[in-house]
Amino acid sequence: MKKLSLLLVAFLCATAIMAYDFSEVDRNGNTIYYTILGDTEFGTDSLAVTYASLYPNDYAGDIVIPDYVMYLGSIYHVTVIGQRAFYGAKDLRSVTMPEAVTRFEAGAFAYSGIRTLNWPSGLKTIGEGAFQECTSLLHVEIPEQVTRVEGSAFYGCRLVQSVSCYAQTPPDIIQGTFITHIDTFNLPDPEFVYNNVPVLYVHKACAQAYRSSLWMENFDAIIGVNFGESEVEDITPASVVIKWLTDEEVAQYTIKIFKDLQPIVQYTVDAEGHMTGSQRFAPSVYHLPMDSTTSSTDYFVLTVNDLEAGTDYTYKVEGSNTSSAPVYHEEGAFRTEEWPEGIETPALKEGEKGRLILRNGQVFILRDDKIYTLQGQEVR
Repeated sequence: MKKLSLLLVAFLCATAIMAYDFSEVDRNGNTIYYTILGDTEFGTDSLAVTYASLYPNDYAGDIVIPDYVMYLGSIYHVTVIGQRAFYGAKDLRSVTMPEAVTRFEAGAFAYSGIRTLNWPSGLKTIGEGAFQECTSLLHVEIPEQVTRVEGSAFYGCRLVQSVSCYAQTPPDIIQGTFITHIDTFNLPDPEFVYNNVPVLYVHKACAQAYRSSLWMENFDAIIGVNFGESEVEDITPASVVIKWLTDEEVAQYTIKIFKDLQPIVQYTVDAEGHMTGSQRFAPSVYHLPMDSTTSSTDYFVLTVNDLEAGTDYTYKVEGSNTSSAPVYHEEGAFRTEEWPEGIETPALKEGEKGRLILRNGQVFILRDDKIYTLQGQEVR
């Protein structure tokens, strides 16, 4: 594994700097650089996202890649995240890309500060070292159409504690692709201990095929589940709504919210959608313990309050049956909004219950079914 890592670094350093064909500004004001592929594999109207300068790579913040780009009167579609496109971009936070992207090429996000991204449904190949040493990456999904995950693709992603793979047939893989980190002992004559990602979730019907493949060499456990669907809504600086699809096999859901690797709150919800328990693992930020659930025919909805503004979180929704065996899994990530400019972060008095909300760009406190401004004046 160590040899693979060194070879990748040598390969990336030795390759000549790639020129881009043109650039466009995304909706967040970030400049994105493109190379026209123009080959039979991807189509003559296909683009790869690339970089302007590798050292330093100036991609930063939240990048939004459009489905298509107009250039010299022609329409081009983005289908590839090119070799080293975001390599070493330490200030990169998230990337949103078209579902039509089919390949992450070698080193595409390596050594960057990326924390979250959408995983395109059309993705087929994750190239060598694509996310190598992405030490801030929070969440990994392998979409259903992926057939190959190349060496060191997720090497050194220390915050990744589980992976969801939706492919019915185990993609091609080698040992060490998902190594999270290395422990070194007996210096100056070191012994290297490589740590796998703890858990891989796969479709229940495919679990044995994964356990009989090289995927088992990359994970401590492989668990077959029914995959759910979830989404986040109504994100504010202090709260979020998590909505997930129910499953008839589940007797109890456990929902955990994480900041980096640390769980901050956990909920239990029964099969009828009623919250049966909650536990906070970190001090309450604003002392606002007014979390709640609602239910519909197909979805349960959890409102989570008391979050920190401008912060990345991950969540897991796990379901167990009447025998307490795991049968359901869903996970995702979100980022809370920043407080509006010029607004100081409000806080309630110790022990005082309430909920922070945003309305028309202003921050209010909801308490006793009445809405107050930060100065305590009733506005309803």
